[in-house]
Amino acid sequence: MDAEINPLVPNGWDAGLLVLGLVQLVLLVWAWLSIARSSIPAQFKLLWALLALILPVFGSLIWLAGRRRWQQGSLPRS
Repeated sequence: MDAEINPLVPNGWDAGLLVLGLVQLVLLVWAWLSIARSSIPAQFKLLWALLALILPVFGSLIWLAGRRRWQQGSLPRS
């Protein structure tokens, strides 16, 4: 039965992991672009970019969820 499996054709797990990796990459790029375009000070931009790089999914989601509050002034800008 193993002789019939083609190693060049991805199975369901491979396709799922590929999709998750692409979603993670898109989320990271989106967060980085949003951080770069934001009006926060440069040192905070660097910290947010590093956080998004170290924790790609959670760091990006935290930034994308909290950026509106920061821009509205409810978070400190220093």
